[in-house]
Amino acid sequence: MFFVRKNIWWIVLLLLASGAYVLRPEPCTEPISYQIGKFDPKFGISEETFLKVIEEASLVWEKSINKDLFVYDSEGEIVVNLIYDERQATSDKNQELESHVEESKQTAEEVKAKFLALEDEYQEADEEYKQMLESFQKDHDQYNAEVEYYNQRGGAPKNEYDRLVREKARLAVMNKEMESKRLEVNALAEEVNSFVAEYNDIIRNVNSKINTINESAGKEFSEGEYVRDRDGRRINIYEFDSLAKLRRVLAHEFGHALDLEHNPNPDSIMYYLNNSLNMAPTTEEKGDLAKVCKLS
Repeated sequence: MFFVRKNIWWIVLLLLASGAYVLRPEPCTEPISYQIGKFDPKFGISEETFLKVIEEASLVWEKSINKDLFVYDSEGEIVVNLIYDERQATSDKNQELESHVEESKQTAEEVKAKFLALEDEYQEADEEYKQMLESFQKDHDQYNAEVEYYNQRGGAPKNEYDRLVREKARLAVMNKEMESKRLEVNALAEEVNSFVAEYNDIIRNVNSKINTINESAGKEFSEGEYVRDRDGRRINIYEFDSLAKLRRVLAHEFGHALDLEHNPNPDSIMYYLNNSLNMAPTTEEKGDLAKVCKLS
């Protein structure tokens, strides 16, 4: 009899030690307490701000059913950790890249504006050159024809000879002016081409940065996780690029703490990708929460 009772006691102790059958209150019957655990300052926010955002995230669910669901306690059941690793490092890099992208886009627009203005100047100069060339060729052909005409007749009368001499000098001046215009047009063309090359280089650089950003975009909720095991319950936050994103990640993980599963609605907080900006529980989520809390 004693032996049997002793073994039963040992089994009970073993089960309690394993944590397999620790009883928890029914969901929503009393607020779930939370505390701040690991806090890495490399995220660039204060612990006070972090705690404030946590509270705001918990209110998302509380307001939807008008019930206290979470409460801060320095010895709280759920430990909320802010852990800096390669995910936030990637996010920080992406933010820096996005800043560079915006600066580059602005520079590209400035270069484009200069290019368009200069292209108009080039087109105008090129048209002037073509008109000068056409006029010169016409006058030059006329001059050559007249010279040929008088040469075949042994020479020109003095007044015609003097006129042709003056015409030759005028054509020489015209040719010099035309050459100057040609050089001007070529210089403008080179400048236009340099702006085009600069603009294309900027766009290639922007596209490269955008591709780098897109490689890490739209990933499954790697920004955070809700863990419940024999060591207890915890929410680990790994990455966010704004307080709004942090608030949404926390709301998502608090949803898991309330036993909510992922939701197929892309606008829902419990959608598996953190893409939406919506911070109000969807109709589906309100229904799921009501079921979990046995309100319906």
